[in-house]
Amino acid sequence: MAQRFSDRLKAAWHLLINYDPVVESDTAHLIQPVTVIRPAAPDQKRRTYVVLGVPRGGTSMVAGCLRLLGLPMGDRIESANNEDLDFTETARQLEPLYDGDGKPIAAKFDELRAIASRKAAERDVWGWKDPNGHVYIVELLSVLPNPHLIIVFRDLQAAAQTTFARTGQGHMKTIEDTLAQVGFLTTMVRNTDCPVAFVSYERGLRLRESLVRGLADFAGMPIDEMMIDEIITYIRPDRGGGELDEVYRLTDKSFWRGKPIRDPKEGGGVP
Repeated sequence: MAQRFSDRLKAAWHLLINYDPVVESDTAHLIQPVTVIRPAAPDQKRRTYVVLGVPRGGTSMVAGCLRLLGLPMGDRIESANNEDLDFTETARQLEPLYDGDGKPIAAKFDELRAIASRKAAERDVWGWKDPNGHVYIVELLSVLPNPHLIIVFRDLQAAAQTTFARTGQGHMKTIEDTLAQVGFLTTMVRNTDCPVAFVSYERGLRLRESLVRGLADFAGMPIDEMMIDEIITYIRPDRGGGELDEVYRLTDKSFWRGKPIRDPKEGGGVP
């Protein structure tokens, strides 16, 4: 019995580290963690990257990967979720941002645009993450140098469960709010001409190296091969914080890292 269990364990280990039917398939380039909807423009000197999504939807993990790749993601970053407090705190303090007719309140958006303009003047390439940034991002696009949007998607039920567990908000209300937010983001993509990449949280967990390389390619960030393993160990389910976890890094054998795609291709654009 012990020998049979040992043999099965060895077989499972072999499959984990040597074979992935998704990566080996002819359509591997279509089902990777990062799908480019509109190609990036890394040849432009000035670029801004905005990570959007839904609360508890994986934006923290994606923003953390970008930060570890070397992309400045804020001067005052909340370490637990990689949020730029200059944007998130200001947006919360200014609520509501729209009047009773749903029109933006000019003075409040002027304050947010001033923050964006100041940051753009300080760096040529930078970005920030805000899972609730959909409420103001459209009004800021005009002052962002060459904005690039990175939109993270996660299993709807998983995002709702986590929100419910942390806030106590009703489950159905959470589902409805999340659906509405995703709908807004996809409509925004159709109505803008910014470079856009969609990121799958679930596939990112499975194909971690492909996630890192896909983000680096879209953001035009050079990859330090020595850092790949460290960034990969940052990608894990239900992270407890925004920094690299030394204990996790030392115990992670990287068999979940996934293989990089052989021939990366971009998505077909918005139909």
